[in-house]
Amino acid sequence: MKRIWEKMEGTSSDTAREENDDVRKKTGSQEFSKYANAAMFVLTLLVTLGETIAYMELKFHMEMNLLCGWKSV
Repeated sequence: MKRIWEKMEGTSSDTAREENDDVRKKTGSQEFSKYANAAMFVLTLLVTLGETIAYMELKFHMEMNLLCGWKSV
């Protein structure tokens, strides 16, 4: 109750402020790290999938060009 009144009056103690800042920093950085790691994983999968598709398409067109004499437009 004392903390609530201190916060309402604007005279919050330094220790309470430091505790709140420490808790906020820890939870914020953990949340960011979790989502950043997940985002990087998904991005890596998408890039790998895109490169694989591009390589397969290039390989297909090169084989068709050699086999059938197709001309690229």
